[in-house]
Amino acid sequence: MGRAGLELVRENHSPEGHYQKLVALYEKRAKPEDPKSIPVRAPKAFVPAKRKVRVAFIGARGVIGKYSGLESYYEEVGSRLARAGHEVTIYCRSYFTPPLESHNGMRLLRLPTIRSKRLETAVHTLLSSVHVLSQRCDIVHYHALGPSLFSFLPRIVGKKTVVTVQGLDWQRKKGGRFASWVLRLGEASAIRLPHQTMVVSQTLQRYYQNRYGKKTSHIPNGASLREIRNAKEIYKTGIDAR
Repeated sequence: MGRAGLELVRENHSPEGHYQKLVALYEKRAKPEDPKSIPVRAPKAFVPAKRKVRVAFIGARGVIGKYSGLESYYEEVGSRLARAGHEVTIYCRSYFTPPLESHNGMRLLRLPTIRSKRLETAVHTLLSSVHVLSQRCDIVHYHALGPSLFSFLPRIVGKKTVVTVQGLDWQRKKGGRFASWVLRLGEASAIRLPHQTMVVSQTLQRYYQNRYGKKTSHIPNGASLREIRNAKEIYKTGIDAR
């Protein structure tokens, strides 16, 4: 079962595959003649970017610190985009990310927020969405259901917006009824407000198709595989395993 899972990740969740699909979506969305629904397919081999894309990430706490999967995503995917020559701007919460102008080739913009369980994400996403209106970028990429509520703002000035849905957060029993209601609004806004909606699983893709009758782009997250080592290696450290 372990080896089968390893091959599944290797074939369907490679970081390279995720990157290629993501860049293909960015490049197509950056064009003015984009259709409403875009089939995104990863090329079989790595292909250099056709053009430099300027993208801003909004929704997570920032980089360097690891609080959730979103921060890890920013670190991995954002730095990979930057190494390929794209311009990546990360909107960070000032308390979370150190006062740096850049990190691994990514531009960091630190903005304040209210340290409140209910208001922190909303306030920071709103400030970031207003700030990005005056920035030079082709794509504004929102992450998660809550931040998707603000994905209409950059469209006012002609910027293209993308939302990634990692899960139906309102199903989790935390945050109370108000938070659940807001996240349900986010579920609908994630498909109705941006130019393009990304989902990380086929289950989410079917859900949005059946509930809203709209097609999303299925781009599963990538995962770096670790080297498999013999369990006997632990004895070389001198640790008594008894």
